[in-house]
Amino acid sequence: IIIKTGEWDGYREVGGDRYIDLQNIEVTSGVAHAYFVEQDLNIGTSAADLANNIPDYRAKVLSAAFDTQKRIVVKLTHIPELGYEIYENSILLLTGTATTKTLTLTIPSVDISKTYSVKVMFNETRSIEMVVSLQNLYDTQDFENLYTYDGTLGVSFEDEFTVFRLWAPLSQSVTLNLYQQGHPNYNDQGELNDELTPYLQEPLDKIENGAWEVKLTGDYDFKYYTFTVNNNGTSNEVVDPYAYSTGVNGYRGMIVNFDETNPEGWEYNTRPDTITNLTDYIIYELHVRDLTSHSSWTGSESYRGTFMGLTESGTTYTSGDTTVTTGLDHLEELGVTAVQLLPIFDFGYVDEIQEYSNPNYTNAFNWGYMPYNFNTLEGS
Repeated sequence: IIIKTGEWDGYREVGGDRYIDLQNIEVTSGVAHAYFVEQDLNIGTSAADLANNIPDYRAKVLSAAFDTQKRIVVKLTHIPELGYEIYENSILLLTGTATTKTLTLTIPSVDISKTYSVKVMFNETRSIEMVVSLQNLYDTQDFENLYTYDGTLGVSFEDEFTVFRLWAPLSQSVTLNLYQQGHPNYNDQGELNDELTPYLQEPLDKIENGAWEVKLTGDYDFKYYTFTVNNNGTSNEVVDPYAYSTGVNGYRGMIVNFDETNPEGWEYNTRPDTITNLTDYIIYELHVRDLTSHSSWTGSESYRGTFMGLTESGTTYTSGDTTVTTGLDHLEELGVTAVQLLPIFDFGYVDEIQEYSNPNYTNAFNWGYMPYNFNTLEGS
């Protein structure tokens, strides 16, 4: 069962989806009853069953969240007998007593790089602590003013440095990890080879507006990198969301100096101005691989089903006495004036290693609506 509030954007219950073993529940006339308490993972067959498994199960902290930079709203099922405490990075910030089931608490100001929690003492035997959510702050003008970063993110090349920047205003620390290969278990030739730990790690410095930066001297072209971010005491290794190239399956960003690889005239700075009215557009929705993957396409075999195949002109298909253009030429022949590409960024559910090494792999076709890296082309 999927447990969430009824609103279209309602929050999901803690623990995600729940699973009920019907073998352990009595079924009467085709009906089985299961009981659960909000914010708790236990599932019972009766209210009494829950009471036995969850002491004082009715006393809950339903939610705790900032609604402004200085105000926390805490919603409870019961008025606590012994009050509450607010902590900032485990340091006591304020205490108080409660007379209602909704607490509106004021602090000097929030620092989103720190962890805030509320501890509610319902009685002598039951206290509950919950991390205060920052989610409501992200759409506020205050957040936008404090954390809008207009600089270049990702990897950029300067005369003497390779610069790495990441926007991570919630993080307490960020570390750069450098690797020789783009996949933890395969080298760039597709051969089994484990590289599970980085050959170089460098901490990033916090600069302005929630951004982090580190500058490295030396040549790192075509090396791979990730970031380790520490949020609320939990560390995660992540791929750079601003990576413009990645290794196989997108697990690690690739460092590329595009000034050295882009052909002349590659910069895109103009748009066609041949359309005066929007109603004059004739739009063709295109899946890049589909356009040239069929056996009837007569272009370069190495380009079949690829981005390069999309650019190849001069291909035709003949049946009897009739010959028609194919590929890009066919779209022009149809009178198409605009092409809408189905997603071409890095897909999350195509194993590129299996696609090229396993002839029985059947999960290679994908429309791309489950992206993994938004700024990187799909490699399958």
